[in-house]
Amino acid sequence: EAVANNPDPTLYIPVSVVGAEGLATRLSLQQQRAEVLEKSYKQLSVVHDDTLVPALEASRSVMQSLKRKQVALSQRLLKEIRKVELTRCRNLPIQMAEKDAQSKLREILKKVEKVSEMLNNISSQPVHTRLGGNFPALDAVTEQALFKALQQQQDGLTSLAKIVTADKRTMEILQKELSK
Repeated sequence: EAVANNPDPTLYIPVSVVGAEGLATRLSLQQQRAEVLEKSYKQLSVVHDDTLVPALEASRSVMQSLKRKQVALSQRLLKEIRKVELTRCRNLPIQMAEKDAQSKLREILKKVEKVSEMLNNISSQPVHTRLGGNFPALDAVTEQALFKALQQQQDGLTSLAKIVTADKRTMEILQKELSK
């Protein structure tokens, strides 16, 4: 049975143990082997704790530093590529699609300016002038409802004027960037 269960027949040879002396000898050999293995384990754990762990930490910090440097270099490279592209394209003629985009942008800007001007004119005129005419006297409830509705319209026109002003500013920025 020992021969059949032998894991490595070239290294191990089954020997039958007879009596207490044989068992004691076998036990002492096993104990010596366990002590040698324990001593090897302690040496390896000291090497691990004293050498490998600090080396691993140092390697990690170096790797993190190198990653930060790589990111910084990548960003610098992208900035340089952008500069090169801008310099390269500086002397090229404007393409037809770019001219079309600029002309459409100018048209939109003119329309936004007209709307802005109209809103400024409307919001600067008093309500009775805008409606143009004489109106019959109204009772207090109707007058208050009319005033509330007109006030809401005035607020709406004011917010619309702000939006148009913001759009106008955006369009001016776009036109400035396209003309570069």
